[in-house]
Amino acid sequence: MKKRERIKKEDNVILFPDLDKRLLEKGLDRLKQKKYREAIELLQSARYLDPDSEEVNVGLVLAYFESGNLTEANQLAKEMLQIGIGEYFKIVDMYIMILVQQHKHDEIVMTIEALLEEKQVPTDKLDHFMKLLQFSRKMADSAPESFENERQQQVENVELDLYSYTDPGEQVQIAGQLSHSNVRAYMTELTEFLSSEKGDPFFKTMLLNVLKEQDYEKEILVEKFARQVLCTPDQLFDVHEHPDLLAITDRVRGVVENENPILFESIKQLLDRYFFLLYPLRIEAGKPVVWAAAFHYTASAYFGQENDFDQIIDLYHVEETEVTTAADLIGKIEEILAHN
Repeated sequence: MKKRERIKKEDNVILFPDLDKRLLEKGLDRLKQKKYREAIELLQSARYLDPDSEEVNVGLVLAYFESGNLTEANQLAKEMLQIGIGEYFKIVDMYIMILVQQHKHDEIVMTIEALLEEKQVPTDKLDHFMKLLQFSRKMADSAPESFENERQQQVENVELDLYSYTDPGEQVQIAGQLSHSNVRAYMTELTEFLSSEKGDPFFKTMLLNVLKEQDYEKEILVEKFARQVLCTPDQLFDVHEHPDLLAITDRVRGVVENENPILFESIKQLLDRYFFLLYPLRIEAGKPVVWAAAFHYTASAYFGQENDFDQIIDLYHVEETEVTTAADLIGKIEEILAHN
């Protein structure tokens, strides 16, 4: 597809050098700060100056999306596909993400079917789109007009092979679609998957959050990392408010934040990843300070500071053997993340 002509400026108008780039940088910075209204205004101005910029258009789509302006996000993403702005399948994935949030399962089906008919799908993405197409068809066929009506209806239990979704992108999309459907229609598959020793722990956390969001009130069994726990989803703590995560973060903050803020941010990211996978399990050792030292050591090792182990032990006043055991467990989780 041909890109549209760049908007021409009047001869008597003089623009500041690289104004579009400066607007883009400021817009993306406001987006990171979750100041969506300001981000939208800045990115709209940048788009006026450089309408064909992939960075500007993608940033604006994300700003619309995060602010809840899904209609605008949909229209701009669709326009990018029609005009040919950006990497095609990157924009397709973004467009489908928006459709998922809009509950437009029929449009997802039409979009993917059009791609398949035109034989535009690369071989490495074919399986991903085929699975998404199959799932969206089922959701479109079974979805009633509203969620409240859906909860009152007897919906045919459609077979859902959760084990087949191994790509993180697929898992996010499937969880997104389930969150806007009556998840109780799929409890046979969900409870079997969550209680199995198999299955991606990342995906299990997302599915548990879907059940929590829909106030699922029955007790279920969850297995992760050869450990089992019985839990009631509507009574679970939020994934980002894991009690152990908060306790350990406070311990690390007191030791690291002022002395080395960059290391502290790295430790926080490591903690977030670990407890997202662990959720809703608790740490085996009920000593936040031991785990704080272990996470501190693990993050330091990423910066090539493995020799700081003795110093870290002294900072937290903990036993070396306990920290080593915790650090080994963290390492195993990191290995899973690396292959995810």
